[in-house]
Amino acid sequence: MISYCLISAGLAQNRQALIEFFDCGGQLTEEQKQMRYQELQKEYNRLRLLGEMKVSLAERMQEVLETYMQYLDKEKTHFKYELEADNPGITEVIETRFANYCESLIALRKERKRKMTNGSVDNSGEPQAKMSKYVKISNSTYSTHDVLSSSFVLQGIQRRKFVFSFRLTSRVQEMFKEAVQRQRHHYHRSIDSVHTGDDSKRKWCFCNEKSYGDMVACDNKACPYQWFHYPCVNISSTPKGRWYCPHCADERVRRGESGEFSSVSATAVQIQ
Repeated sequence: MISYCLISAGLAQNRQALIEFFDCGGQLTEEQKQMRYQELQKEYNRLRLLGEMKVSLAERMQEVLETYMQYLDKEKTHFKYELEADNPGITEVIETRFANYCESLIALRKERKRKMTNGSVDNSGEPQAKMSKYVKISNSTYSTHDVLSSSFVLQGIQRRKFVFSFRLTSRVQEMFKEAVQRQRHHYHRSIDSVHTGDDSKRKWCFCNEKSYGDMVACDNKACPYQWFHYPCVNISSTPKGRWYCPHCADERVRRGESGEFSSVSATAVQIQ
C-alpha cells in the first residue's frame, strides 16, 4: 500500500536536500555537484513513480466500484419487479414508508439536539445548574413535570406514527432470501474473477461479447451465459418477475417441469 505520508515525507526531504545543495554549492567541486544532482534527480524520479502508481490504483478502484454499482442497480431493479409481480403496489408502499421513516428520524434528532442545546446553556452563555421548576409559555405557567410528561407522550406518538412496521408475505420473504443468496453468490464469483482477470473484458451472452448497454440476468443459477444483451434475447425493457433465457427455458421444457414455466418457448421469456 502506497502511503501518502511516505511520498510527502520524501518530497520534504528532497526539498531540504535541494536547499542545502544550493547553499553549499560554492564549496563543492564540479564532480561532487554532478553526483549530488544525480542523486536528487534519482530520488525525484522514484517519488514520481510512486505517485503514478498511486493514481493508477485509484483509477482501478474507481473502475471496480463503478462495475459493482452498475450490477447492484440492475439487481435492485430486477428485485423490485419480482416484488411487484407477486404483490402489486408493495414497492411503492415500502419506498414511501421508508422515506417517511428516514425524514422523521432526521427531524427527531434535530429536535433533540435543539432541546439539549437550549436546555444546557442560558441566554448569557453560562451553563445552567439545574432546570427551573416552572416553565412559562404564552403567559401561562406549567409545572416541569407536566411539560416533560407531554413531551414524552408526543415523542411516543411520533415513534408509533413513523415506525417501519409492515409485514411482508411469506412469498416476499422467500424472494428476499433468494435475492440475498444470489447476491452473495455473485459477490464471491466476482472476487475470484478480480484475481484471474479483468471483469470488463469478460465475455457474456450468446454472442460471446463484452458487457455493454442494458443487460438482463437469467434467474437460473446454473445458466452458462448468466447475462444477456437486450437485443440478443429480443427484449427492450427490464422483464417483470422471473426471467429465463431461451437456453434455460428449453432445458426446463425438456425436463418437463410443471407449473407456470411449463409452456416456455425458445424466445425471450418473461414471467408475469
